[in-house]
Amino acid sequence: MDAFLARVDAIDWSSREHAFGAADDVPAMFRLFLQNEYSKDSRDIILELALCHNGVISNIAFDLVPILVDVAKSELPGRVRAIGLLGDVLHGRGTLAAAQRFAERSAKKPAANPFKPAETI
Repeated sequence: MDAFLARVDAIDWSSREHAFGAADDVPAMFRLFLQNEYSKDSRDIILELALCHNGVISNIAFDLVPILVDVAKSELPGRVRAIGLLGDVLHGRGTLAAAQRFAERSAKKPAANPFKPAETI
């Protein structure tokens, strides 16, 4: 779990926003997310709401999706929720800014296939 948290902590969240405003609270939300396989209270689902709210995917998705894919492939308690959240992102309706950011990143390097083990990419 520490490796995933370190990856989240390495991101400059102060320059990003999610559905509820400034994204500097994402590391704390991600810690709660990883602790439980299933949501038990409203504090525990705040990451899902901030990432994909009312069908709109926030810009933080492009920072978190690679980490969520790795969580989904792990044995952590939050893996089932990570799979569900990735599904929400895939079926959601993203913002224009998010689509533009994804296009910029895709132009820089090809995306890894999340369904193949890292050794075969």
